[in-house]
Amino acid sequence: RGVEFDVAARIRLEARGLLPSAAPPATVRLSDGQSAPLWEAVYWCVRCADAPAALRVLDGAGLGAQHGALVALLRVHASAATASPAELGEAVRAAQDEYWARSAGGLDEHLRLLYSCLAAPEPKVTIKELLPARALSIEDWMHHKLSMAYVQLAAAAPADAGRGGGADALGALQVLLRDSYGEAYFNARPSTSPLLFFSVLLYSQQ
Repeated sequence: RGVEFDVAARIRLEARGLLPSAAPPATVRLSDGQSAPLWEAVYWCVRCADAPAALRVLDGAGLGAQHGALVALLRVHASAATASPAELGEAVRAAQDEYWARSAGGLDEHLRLLYSCLAAPEPKVTIKELLPARALSIEDWMHHKLSMAYVQLAAAAPADAGRGGGADALGALQVLLRDSYGEAYFNARPSTSPLLFFSVLLYSQQ
């Protein structure tokens, strides 16, 4: 069994505490017969660092052709051991262009989040703006921030140096965590692990 089945189970458990959506999301039927929200399942596969599982979910939905650049970017991540930085940068930029071409028609909130984590077309958007009705954790926030910093580094490859982002993205995130938020913010609750702020600094390469 792949990660996608664990992801589907997690989504079903989490959905018990949520109000039904006015516009039900697109779903995908997995090989075990269970259905799951398509883009939320793909996002959580990516969150688990399992790009091949995300591709299997998309293949099951038959929607890969409609999001060709996003699928191509996932394929680069799936072959990370052999893909070059130039290939990653090119795939990120193509996914950014695809996002802007499709965003005018409205996108599922988890599809927007997926583009945000993999291509950062809107580097200043927050995860709370993308998922306004969800209860979010520090881990959700950190994953989104670090993902966007990483892809901005990739998108600022020499072939497209004028497009912004780059090393400044990671540096800005480090300053935000260390100076603007600081230890008092992350360790404010008595029940918080005393190592939480240290972990935040470690994850952001400080």
